[in-house]
Amino acid sequence: MFYVALFLSYGCSHKKTYNEVVKDPVTGIDILRGYANADGLKVSFFREYYLKGLETYQGDSQVLTDLSVKLKDVKFVLVMGTWDDQSKYQVPRFMAMLFSVKGYDPTVSQNVEIICIDSKYQAGSIKLEDIENDSLPVVKIFKKGEQIGEIKGIPSEPIELAVANILNIKR
Repeated sequence: MFYVALFLSYGCSHKKTYNEVVKDPVTGIDILRGYANADGLKVSFFREYYLKGLETYQGDSQVLTDLSVKLKDVKFVLVMGTWDDQSKYQVPRFMAMLFSVKGYDPTVSQNVEIICIDSKYQAGSIKLEDIENDSLPVVKIFKKGEQIGEIKGIPSEPIELAVANILNIKR
């Protein structure tokens, strides 16, 4: 489990910097570090994975319809590494799932906050603790400001079902 200082996620008055490209301290490759948004995931070194995931995702239409009702007061905090293979696979599908939910806009930071980390599991000035090496990406799910669940890595079920189960949507 890790903790993101909630004042950073909810109501901090300073201006956030998004989509900062830096060299990874271990590998030297370009990565995103710190806050990112959906447009930032289109950077050259992540673009292929992101666009392929958006194009190929096919979620369960009934679950996506059910989610459209339940996501009204839900915020997602996504911690990922643009260098990480599981993030390259899962993050595009997660974002595609959110884009597929009618009435939910994952490009709005009040709905989805993306935090990118380097291979030393650092996110610049954002304080993260207790991230396990094999747990990326991590999706924390909040409802009305309180964490109600999380998804680590690649779940054994489709991402929309994992989210529906956390939100107690009856199937």
